[in-house]
Amino acid sequence: PKAPFHWEPGLRHSPSNAKWPPVGLHVAFTFKAPSSVALPQHSMVTVVVNYEMYEGVPILAKWVTVEYAHDTVVVVDNIVVEYLSTQKPYSPESNLPYPRPWDH
Repeated sequence: PKAPFHWEPGLRHSPSNAKWPPVGLHVAFTFKAPSSVALPQHSMVTVVVNYEMYEGVPILAKWVTVEYAHDTVVVVDNIVVEYLSTQKPYSPESNLPYPRPWDH
């Protein structure tokens, strides 16, 4: 993984032998619409989903990057980064008396 910000081990009571950037794995999945899409501007959008796992720490980092190959501004107003399947009554298929976050 790349360091997301500058930090020096040993500062502010941190261990001086800490590795920075942290040791781990990074993988990026790139998604692009095929050139045969109905709207040509959709073929200019690339979505990259990044994951990082760190050695010795039970942490998973995830971020999404949306790139548009044009000088027009694109606004992403909704994104679902995880959809966790659960059993009823907490599943999306149940008839809950309150709205789900993705329903608005």
